[in-house]
Amino acid sequence: MQDLKVGRKRGLVWDQAAADRAIGYFEQVLKLNGGEYEEKPFLLAPWQVFIVGSLFGWYFDDGRRRFRVVYIETGKGSGKSPLVAGIGLYGLTADKEQRAEIYAAATKKEQAQILFRDAVAMVKLSKSLSQRLVPSGRDEKVWNLFYPETNSFFRTIAADEGQSGLRYRVW
Repeated sequence: MQDLKVGRKRGLVWDQAAADRAIGYFEQVLKLNGGEYEEKPFLLAPWQVFIVGSLFGWYFDDGRRRFRVVYIETGKGSGKSPLVAGIGLYGLTADKEQRAEIYAAATKKEQAQILFRDAVAMVKLSKSLSQRLVPSGRDEKVWNLFYPETNSFFRTIAADEGQSGLRYRVW
């Protein structure tokens, strides 16, 4: 919080409007899926507001993002996967970056799919997103979300997928 007072000296800029826009995206565009929260607006918990606001509100004075990587560790069932799915969807559809590549990454494909399935469900529950995004695959087999406006995509990537294509060995 000290950075709000002295961050300018270090080249940091706080953009409240950018932070509010990202936080508002969750509440206005995204709906939760599963159980008692099905189809309810995604109202961020205070700790989630801090993360989303920090990610999208802080910049360097040259316009670069202050935070380009985030590590989130909380207890099981605390809402990490929906939060990160929402961050991915924001990066895909609201960040205005051309050819953005958004990945749900994990060591195992099955693990990456948990987060990605949350994103796909949020798209299906959002009239706005379902009209703007093009899924590849169907039902539980969606493997890619494409945003034609910026030629961007959101998909999974995992360490256990291995190499694809032919690999030649030269002796």
